[in-house]
Amino acid sequence: MCRNEVSPSAIVSIIRSGFWLYGVSILNNLFGFVYWFAISRIGGAQLLGLTSATVSLASMVSSILSLGIPTGLMRFLGIERGRREGLARYLWSSAIFLSSIYLSTSLALLVLSMLGVSVANFSPSMFRAASILVALSSSSAFTTYLISTLRTRTLFLSVLIGNLLKLGIGIEAVYLGLGWFGAVLGYASIGAVNLCIGLYMAVKTLGVRVVLDPKAILRVLKAGLTVWIPSIIAIVGQWLSVLFVFGVKGATETGYYYLAFTITGLAVGIATSMTTLLIPILSGMKRGRGYVSYTVMRLGLAIVSPIVFALLTYPHIPLELLGPEYVAASNTLRILLLSSFATIVLSTISNYMYSLALYRHVTSAGILQTTTRLLLYIALVREYSGLGVAIAYSVGTYVGLGYAIVMAKRLSVDIDYRRIATIAILPGLPSVLAYTLNLCWLLGLPIIASTYLIYMKLRLITRKDLQLLAYAILSRERVYTLYTKMKPLIDLLIPE
Repeated sequence: MCRNEVSPSAIVSIIRSGFWLYGVSILNNLFGFVYWFAISRIGGAQLLGLTSATVSLASMVSSILSLGIPTGLMRFLGIERGRREGLARYLWSSAIFLSSIYLSTSLALLVLSMLGVSVANFSPSMFRAASILVALSSSSAFTTYLISTLRTRTLFLSVLIGNLLKLGIGIEAVYLGLGWFGAVLGYASIGAVNLCIGLYMAVKTLGVRVVLDPKAILRVLKAGLTVWIPSIIAIVGQWLSVLFVFGVKGATETGYYYLAFTITGLAVGIATSMTTLLIPILSGMKRGRGYVSYTVMRLGLAIVSPIVFALLTYPHIPLELLGPEYVAASNTLRILLLSSFATIVLSTISNYMYSLALYRHVTSAGILQTTTRLLLYIALVREYSGLGVAIAYSVGTYVGLGYAIVMAKRLSVDIDYRRIATIAILPGLPSVLAYTLNLCWLLGLPIIASTYLIYMKLRLITRKDLQLLAYAILSRERVYTLYTKMKPLIDLLIPE
């Protein structure tokens, strides 16, 4: 992907504007891991499995019902920026329409639970708990408003408060004997806080002028549906992996798989957050999309790859934190981690094609990916449980990547695959050494981490890359002061 005269300041502004959004993803992953650690210590793997299955069901239902409205709303809020009347019309119309969908579906799930309906291993009480989470999904319109108006710091604080409440409420509820239902109540805290803070900010900045404009809703739906199909395919494929294990093997196996799934998300969260932001950012650019996409892909892989190989070598370290029984998920974690490289590259190429309005190609990649996963889920889950689902999930990711690479070549998208592969594979060398010699993790992890220095020595990561990251986090004056003090060390470690 060529540079196309993109100024360094443009990339700095992109990274800086998304910094708080990266923080939101990191917060959710970190607090999620701490939360699962705490409740599993109290209630065991079965409680973790029941909770994760309920959350997965609610997440999948909410994603399907969104109809792409948050994405479409983001576009029109950007167009109407600075015009209070237009912002109010699109936000309130979308929020009312979306909330009516979520609340009616929540009521339907509640009625099913009251009628005693159960499906596979999903009990009436699980439908009742899922109905709470679906209702709170109404916060998505207000979350979109915070992002579109660049109030991402407010969103970060909202998520932080929600996660702290989740820990307090959820752990206390489980400890008091409410079991997995108490854990789900804790999980609902994030949606409740996001809804309250988002609604407060909307009322504060736009006033209490609730508007329902059918034309605005139709415009948002038209814009959203173009990206809803490929997005929902990917999301459904993701959450179905958890639901398949629960439906066939039960709560304990689901707990093992979901834990491995969560750790994988935590490991690659920084890179996937960066690539996710490419959709709105690239869509607003007239040139330089390729250079920005390639830079984000390369930096994301460079940050994540050593972490992935460290976990591949020592998967028991995070698993044992929750108890010896969870070490049984080591191979499942390894398989899921192997899909992370494909996930980063695939999401980058897909979002690049989004920015060019090539929706058909993105949809095709998503269909291939999810169809492969579903077929393999059916074939492997009964025999191999969570490990089989992990294999299916990873194979589907690489199938989608294969299609995306073919389309990228047809579109003459210039990607240095050799450099990308080197960045992804290089940490594997010290990882294999540590594994072969059976080195203690206290010695093995620093050896694998030394890959970051090798990246710089081989110019896979340049001074300019580090400069861009530094400018995004610190002021230019602060960066200059630090550079002046550390110049001898930087000259030694990083070639000009």
